[in-house]
Amino acid sequence: MWLKCETCGGVYQPVQAGGGLYFHTCPPLERVIVEQPDGSRAIVAPDPDDKRPIVGTTTIPRPGVRDERPIGVDPATGQVLIASPGRGVRVVPAPIVEEG
Repeated sequence: MWLKCETCGGVYQPVQAGGGLYFHTCPPLERVIVEQPDGSRAIVAPDPDDKRPIVGTTTIPRPGVRDERPIGVDPATGQVLIASPGRGVRVVPAPIVEEG
């Protein structure tokens, strides 16, 4: 079974080929640091049309992140509780891997 994270778009198998479990956590968002015309700097989303000089890169936390780390069990239902559900997941077909 393959799942797609509705928060970050990541596609993964919760049970790996060897039987190990994978607990998805959305990665942070990548940002670039640009130099402004006045010499100050700003952190912005990458944009190929932005002609300001890039002077560095950084990451920022993703809003509404999904974090499947188990944090306990709901005593009423027995369901494993995760740190943050984000926008949820959906089952998707296995991705096609092109060899090249």
